Amino acid sequence: MLKVEHVHQYYGGSHILRDVSFEVPEGTLTVLMGRNGVGKTTMVKALMGIVSVRQGNISFNGKLINKLPSYERVASGIAYVPQGREIFPRLTVEENLFIGAASHQAPKKIPEYIYDLFPILKDMSSRNGGDLSGGQQQQLAIGRALMSQPKMIILDEPTEGIQPNIIQQIGKTLVQLVKEQGMTILLIEQYLDFIREVADKYVVMSRGEIVASGDGENIDRDGIAHLVSV
Repeated sequence: MLKVEHVHQYYGGSHILRDVSFEVPEGTLTVLMGRNGVGKTTMVKALMGIVSVRQGNISFNGKLINKLPSYERVASGIAYVPQGREIFPRLTVEENLFIGAASHQAPKKIPEYIYDLFPILKDMSSRNGGDLSGGQQQQLAIGRALMSQPKMIILDEPTEGIQPNIIQQIGKTLVQLVKEQGMTILLIEQYLDFIREVADKYVVMSRGEIVASGDGENIDRDGIAHLVSV
């Protein structure tokens, strides 16, 4: 579904992404993993059109999207849950969710399946987003992404600053979206225990390069833990 081919990106004189190539197969949860500072978030920003690609190609559903602005990438079926969640703290939970539908004709109400996935959002629909805990805000950010009716969701480190029980719940929800609803997910993550639980495929980045890839079930056998742990 997503294909990255020989992508290079620079910040000033620094070569941040170095000939990066990987694929995200349709209907899988693929994890892009690596330590802090290796280029993962820069790669995500390139995927979403937040930064331009100096060299290389990015294709989605067989269509080259290098030149598309971010809003057109969203309209084509890519949703993005940024690191830090970036919900609107002074808007209600319901208002935050409706913003996620901006690329389509706005529905008259929140689809029930989103509330089924995240019951706390229904319970707190009239509360301001800023009043929610970190874990609740992460659920809100994922729910907001689902409002755009995406074919693929990109999540940038959703476990950051989240309590363990909510991490488990989010992991189960992501797997459910893939297995039961046919969603394709690209997860940017470095929490190895979480990755083991959810990954169908994995790709490892180090110093701006892809250094390993494989099936999620083989993570331990492939011996890539030292490329992720600090």
